[in-house]
Amino acid sequence: FTTANTFVTMALSDGIYYWRARLTRNNLTSEWSAAFVFRVDTLPPQPPALLSPDNGDSTNDQTPVLAWSSPPENSYPLLFLVEIATDSQFTNVVATSGWIGKENWEAESSLSEGLYYWRVRARDNAGNTGGFSEGWVFRVDVSPPAAPSPSSPKDNQLVSTRTPKLTWASVTDVSGVSYDIEVDGAIIATGISENEYAIPLGHSLADGVHSWRVRAVDGAGNI
Repeated sequence: FTTANTFVTMALSDGIYYWRARLTRNNLTSEWSAAFVFRVDTLPPQPPALLSPDNGDSTNDQTPVLAWSSPPENSYPLLFLVEIATDSQFTNVVATSGWIGKENWEAESSLSEGLYYWRVRARDNAGNTGGFSEGWVFRVDVSPPAAPSPSSPKDNQLVSTRTPKLTWASVTDVSGVSYDIEVDGAIIATGISENEYAIPLGHSLADGVHSWRVRAVDGAGNI
């Protein structure tokens, strides 16, 4: 019994509880109030699982969208905090989301070219704040790779095969490169990883003059 309109419980274990009250006065007792429910939750949420960009990915988007999945939790809804840093120890945080209620966040300020590390933590509806996820890394790259130099067949060279092998000097890029091949104004192959390509039977060339060229595409999508 209490004469006040508040009551402090004993220490409760984590779980769901229902409570109600009734009034006793002059030996008369009222009906019970409606029952309310509350949850005691003292456990912080687990770190979210990072989804995209994949660890080690490159992007030419200077305001990339970062996404993750919610951990299992008793006290929804969850809030999330995202950090982007230029070092794996997160001593130089260059962007943060503040506490947000969704599982993705677009960087609000334009990121310069370079490597970035990102991580996420969660806070549950009981106010428990969990630890950060592992840090993933991505690269912002907005510079296209150099143009390759064709090697063979040389310009105006005569060849005796309808399926010649095309070769070129390879180029390098911090995001990695692949190559697209164009013959007679039509792209016939993309995503070539080597610096050579043998024209397949399906694209056999007729007798006559043909033109070809090659371009590089880096891992961030810059052409």
